[in-house]
Amino acid sequence: RNKHTGSSIDVGEFVTAACLMCTYTHDQILYRLFKMFDRDGSGYIEYGEMVEMGESVQSMSNEGAYGGNAATFVETMDANKDGVMDFDEFVGLNKEYPMVFWPAMKIQDMLRKRTLGVDAWLAIIDKWDAKEKARAEILGRRPIPLVDNIEKLGGWYEEQKAAMKNAKIKQKQKINASANLVKKQKSKGKS
Repeated sequence: RNKHTGSSIDVGEFVTAACLMCTYTHDQILYRLFKMFDRDGSGYIEYGEMVEMGESVQSMSNEGAYGGNAATFVETMDANKDGVMDFDEFVGLNKEYPMVFWPAMKIQDMLRKRTLGVDAWLAIIDKWDAKEKARAEILGRRPIPLVDNIEKLGGWYEEQKAAMKNAKIKQKQKINASANLVKKQKSKGKS
């Protein structure tokens, strides 16, 4: 159970998330972090989002992950001073202050070590890449990254859960309809 939102995830969602995290490159992790802070999906982290990000980063450690206060961090984030931060500025921020996003990289490292092992995950990624490169060459298309397929699997899993939930709802509606019909027939028989 997530202590912040009160929501929970099931085993399938956890496995999908863990597999994604273990197969992401560092650039893909940075991109996911960028998308997380770009709440409105504009492709930019705007001032309010930068403030929120600065406060989040500052709260990750007692001294702050970048050694300053949130206001200084916001000023630093907007490298070209246009009032927004694009993905290139975000990557530049990570290069200048690698400890800012270190917790996300550490999570990946811990998941890899505590599940299959770092070498096994890297072997899985390399094997996929080699097979996918050959498939793509035969089919005349671009290779599909492993994480894209894991995300599709996660989407499929969600679709299956929704279909099962809908089937249960329909089954319950049929049972209720049958029960109501029986009640009506009984009440007609009494009159």
